[in-house]
Amino acid sequence: MNRRFFEDDSSDTGAWITTFADLMTLLLVFFILLYSMSSVEKERFQDAVESIQNSLSTSIPVGNFNKSSSIIELPKQHALPAPEPAPVKELVIEAKMATGSAPDQAEQDGPTKQWHQLANTIKNSMINSSLDKLVVLSMPKDGTISIQVSGAVLFDSGSSDLSYKADSVLDRLVANFKRHSWFKINIKGHSDDRPISTDRYESNWELSALRATTVLRYFISRGIHPNRLTATGYADSVPIASNLTDQGRTKNRRIEFVLEREQ
Repeated sequence: MNRRFFEDDSSDTGAWITTFADLMTLLLVFFILLYSMSSVEKERFQDAVESIQNSLSTSIPVGNFNKSSSIIELPKQHALPAPEPAPVKELVIEAKMATGSAPDQAEQDGPTKQWHQLANTIKNSMINSSLDKLVVLSMPKDGTISIQVSGAVLFDSGSSDLSYKADSVLDRLVANFKRHSWFKINIKGHSDDRPISTDRYESNWELSALRATTVLRYFISRGIHPNRLTATGYADSVPIASNLTDQGRTKNRRIEFVLEREQ
């Protein structure tokens, strides 16, 4: 009986060693995982994972036993997310900035093209009405279009009342402004530097402001929404020609319409 007992006991000698080795391996894996997950660097994390997989894939000799451990795969949710690729549009813009190449046609077909189309429409409208000699239109600049009309066309000298010649010009502008309603209209009154002092106008500031306001009220009466309109008087503070000659003073007496895209 005693002899059989000792024989059975000796045959189980390797079992506890296997269990002990597995326990040590699991502890090693646990501490390596703790170390690797404490760092946010992707490369170090990947190296730690590969080290664990390599160590667990090798055979561990224990006595007369050769027992291979399984490879432990980390859950996918623990993997660091890969950086998202930049949008294609941003990459294209960056490439153009680096090479200095001109923007493509799609980028030119935006607000700038719309402004040029509007300017050409107004210009052709004035030409067709034989009013192009009375209006000076500048092509789009800094996101605006400027239209200048001589003060002599719209008002009598020293007056803020519209003359009989004003309707043809203003009505043509109104038709274009109503057809295209995506911009605001800043009406600016300008005068020359000759002083004026009457019961109605104490100075050129009052005269230029009243002229701009008169045109604003005319536009409203023709159906343009008031929210699109502003009126400002500048007197002789923004001349476009010399006030030393009659011709220069005539150019300075003007109403300017500045078209600006609504925000």
